[in-house]
Amino acid sequence: MPQFVKAGDTSKYIAKLKNFAGVLADPVSVTFNVYNHTTRSIITTGAATKESTGVYYYYYTAPTDLTGCVVFEFVGVLDGYPIIARDLLIIEWP
Repeated sequence: MPQFVKAGDTSKYIAKLKNFAGVLADPVSVTFNVYNHTTRSIITTGAATKESTGVYYYYYTAPTDLTGCVVFEFVGVLDGYPIIARDLLIIEWP
């Protein structure tokens, strides 16, 4: 389900990353990326912060020069395989 944010606002995004057994687990090098949803080019990227086992967060400030849909993701490597959590973010002008 898409999340809505006002341009210029900072929000905390949280991901719960699980292994193949459905148990919260810690991937290696979890990053937060934001992509333009049409060209799939990266708008921003940064290291996510670990809150607890398998739970990561990132504070992201929506740009003021961009409105519409973007895709954000948390990505890391778990047991040698990529693990990704993605969602849509809709940036609205305040």
